[in-house]
Amino acid sequence: MTRGDHTQQQLHGLRAMIELGRIVVLVGGLCKRQKLDAIQERYSMQIEWHEIDDDSPNDVEAVVRRIRSGRIGAVILLKGLMGHKSSRNVIAACHTCNVPLVTGGRAGTGDIEQAFLELERRLSAD
Repeated sequence: MTRGDHTQQQLHGLRAMIELGRIVVLVGGLCKRQKLDAIQERYSMQIEWHEIDDDSPNDVEAVVRRIRSGRIGAVILLKGLMGHKSSRNVIAACHTCNVPLVTGGRAGTGDIEQAFLELERRLSAD
């Protein structure tokens, strides 16, 4: 069993949240479809990637609106792919709306695995 397989078995809280219609969203940078597909396949979870192209205020406001609407269950902030001002607005929205938020670096395999485990830990603590 690989480390990713072991992690996949531990993500009960995230899966339950997704089944209830609250999604996990990667936020930042441009979506790398191949990477997103690989993450979804590896962890057997449907997640989304909300692009923020060149720290566009419209892209940031769109994800902030989605967070405030209650449809997003958790955010993995790709701080390595976005500017400080943009990430600050997303962090504030998550904090205000009590949406779990963790960082995911530049969406590398290890970063995403750690982010999923941290989200799972936070969900199980609630």
